[in-house]
Amino acid sequence: MQFRWQVLVMVVALFAGSAMGDGQIQLRNSNDAGMTPDSAKRVVFAGLQDKRAEGSSVAQVQNSFGEHVADWVAINDVGTWVNKEIEIQLGKKGYRVLGESSDSSIVRLTGQLFKVQVTAYTDCAATVSFFLRAERSGLAVLEKKYRGFSESGERKEPLADKLGRSLDGALQMAIGLMLADLDSLGKEREGAIQSIQGGNHAAAEQTGTISGIHEEQEPISSMCPAGDHALVILKGKRSPRYTLEKLKPPNLGIREFYFRRYSTDPNLQGNICLLIKIDAPGKVLSSEVIYNTLNDQPTEEIIKQKIGKIGFYPIKDTTVSEVVYSLHFKASEVRSKQSAARAGSSIGLLLMLFFNIFFVWPLLMN
Repeated sequence: MQFRWQVLVMVVALFAGSAMGDGQIQLRNSNDAGMTPDSAKRVVFAGLQDKRAEGSSVAQVQNSFGEHVADWVAINDVGTWVNKEIEIQLGKKGYRVLGESSDSSIVRLTGQLFKVQVTAYTDCAATVSFFLRAERSGLAVLEKKYRGFSESGERKEPLADKLGRSLDGALQMAIGLMLADLDSLGKEREGAIQSIQGGNHAAAEQTGTISGIHEEQEPISSMCPAGDHALVILKGKRSPRYTLEKLKPPNLGIREFYFRRYSTDPNLQGNICLLIKIDAPGKVLSSEVIYNTLNDQPTEEIIKQKIGKIGFYPIKDTTVSEVVYSLHFKASEVRSKQSAARAGSSIGLLLMLFFNIFFVWPLLMN
């Protein structure tokens, strides 16, 4: 009997391991049907240089402990996939995409591809980022880094399809942001050399933003997720799902502390967003508030203190994970809790009165 159990355990372990094996993803481009290029809207796209160190690896699969257990690679070339999709979306926006042109008045696009990555277990979180430089008449009119994010839930579909769909969603978001900036360039007065970030060329030249490729870093606070108890993995291979599980407010007692603070200030409400750095063994190295509309120092300090004590799951990674996490504190939530507490107290008093009248009082009368 003992032998049968040993065999069963070995078989289960074998299948559990194979379920997390490496795999391949076919990165697919959008259908180029419906492209109606305008001859007046011309742009030279020289393509993005692939600067990623991961090569064909585009996905890390994790187990329930957040450990990296498998790599999935792209069957086709990642850089070619990104560049082709940019060309297709430019065409759908009405741009006539040229490979090269001697006309210096035509906007010329170059850039670098930095990240195409998705982390997955039961859900998938993908990130695509690239830097774009737009030149007109030899002068930079746009220099910006674009990041796209996409998450897919537990929809029943093959893992390869889920990973590919997540990556495509992140790429479409990044390209959409880029196209919005390009459209605004087209609306500028002809001949005006002005950065999309504002200011004139002379000012840009003084700050050195057009001497070679310059990667403009967006404020880290712009990465704060919009929802309450929500996060974005900026760096590292941690699972969003299990990282979020550890950060649940009930686990930390943060809400209770806010309720006590609210009792001293009925106008206290707002949002807090933090940048949390976690090493591979799961230790919190730092937690920094990067956005704060709550403006309550004691609550801010208790949040950082509580997060600093969390032991996250250890993972196999050589880099420090960077997580952006947001919390919302609403006065209406406190009032709702107070109303529920008052209702509970009233019901308790009625039950006590009922018990005294029908059970205790008859006993005393006897």
